[in-house]
Amino acid sequence: MTTTQANATATTKANASARRKSTRTAATKDTATTQTTKQAATKKTAPKKEAPKKDPNLTVSEEKPEEKFQSMCGFEYDPAPASSCNQTCSKDNPDAYKACLDNFEKNGSAKAKKVATKKKATRGKNVWGHLNGCQGALIDDVFLNGGAHTLEEIMKAAGATRARTLSHLKHLVDVWKVDLRITEDKKYFITGYGSEGLEGKKTNGVKVIEDASEEK
Repeated sequence: MTTTQANATATTKANASARRKSTRTAATKDTATTQTTKQAATKKTAPKKEAPKKDPNLTVSEEKPEEKFQSMCGFEYDPAPASSCNQTCSKDNPDAYKACLDNFEKNGSAKAKKVATKKKATRGKNVWGHLNGCQGALIDDVFLNGGAHTLEEIMKAAGATRARTLSHLKHLVDVWKVDLRITEDKKYFITGYGSEGLEGKKTNGVKVIEDASEEK
């Protein structure tokens, strides 16, 4: 092989090698371009995540209302020093009394200040120092109106339980020194309040009190 032929062969091989490299490079670029194009297309065509739509038929749940305090007797605490709450219930039912007192100090005192003027003008107290309209005063009204009444009648008039009613009767005797009496047919009356012609034994509401003057 002559020198000219050898050079031609080398040139041909070099050109072929260059063409192969060029082809591989072009193919690599095409692949990269294709991948980039696919990624771009995917980004463009990918659906956007939408926020969940609110159902107009659904209502927002309301907060659970705070449970209203309920006293043992069903009536509000009476802060008067001479009230049956402070004089009787505090001794006979200390746990229930403490619950009422705690609730009053937490919620009642502020409420009382707002309506203090109104209460003074419209409610007032009865002859035994009980706030008109409270349960103790409703029991008092039964006797202030005169006559003799069964325990059930007193309970119904005041909307009170048996225990609450008996507790208040004891309060009237112990604190206000009323002359409470009970007839043979189990009716209560207070001497001096429409009790003319009525006879009965002294009682504090819970039990009969032996009257020494009657024994003589």
